[in-house]
Amino acid sequence: MPLVVAAAMMSAAACGGSDEAKPPAVGQSSTPPTTVATATTATALSQTDFVSKVQAAMLAKSTFHSVTTMTDEDGPLTYTSDVKVASGGTDVSVVSSDGSSARRIGGTFYGKGDGITDTPAKPWKAWNPKAASKDPMAPLTGALMKILTVPALTHEFLAGTAYATKFSSAAGPTVDGVPTTAYTITIDAAKAAAGKAFGEYLTPDVVAEEKLKVIPVTVLVGDDSLPRKLDFTFGTSTISTLYTKFGDPVTVAAPATAQIDA
Repeated sequence: MPLVVAAAMMSAAACGGSDEAKPPAVGQSSTPPTTVATATTATALSQTDFVSKVQAAMLAKSTFHSVTTMTDEDGPLTYTSDVKVASGGTDVSVVSSDGSSARRIGGTFYGKGDGITDTPAKPWKAWNPKAASKDPMAPLTGALMKILTVPALTHEFLAGTAYATKFSSAAGPTVDGVPTTAYTITIDAAKAAAGKAFGEYLTPDVVAEEKLKVIPVTVLVGDDSLPRKLDFTFGTSTISTLYTKFGDPVTVAAPATAQIDA
């Protein structure tokens, strides 16, 4: 997990949690879409309407599937996610290539894997940052659960486009038969964090600590305003997400009560 994301999440958890990120969020298949490098003439969005149109298109579809690969000094990890979005909040289910899993349903996080629980009969932990807990380890395990849900929410980082110092578009490749426009965006990290464009996922303190100046982004967007592929960089960490199955039925449910280690 990229250090900057982990640090942001750990900071939020240590403070007892914070409100969910404001941009509407909109996650499981092992087969990524086929990308064919063929120029297209998809309609381009402007920097002014980019965020609003992409968010509206994702909200209208209400569900999607994503595969995110995060690569840092420890190597790559892949996260496969199902995401269900509504205007009131986003539910997600994430499975990592290291065997960890996490779900976010309403304001409650569920997680299993190393550092979360070691009870085979009850492999899941549950945590609500707004609920009181007698478990002194709850903030730490809760932070780990939140970290695991971040790969399902990479599209929310596009809200930083409003703070871009560079924004350009060009004909992109066709992805699974969908013509795309390729957007190359350079986001001012400090201004975007100060404007809370990243919600709780990237704070001004983390930007300063990690000495982040800009966040380079490349995103392929179809002429339906839905993102098909997103690539961006945090320092030496790279994140790449493929988005598919917009509008397909998904089920994001809490683990059975008998499987939750209370």
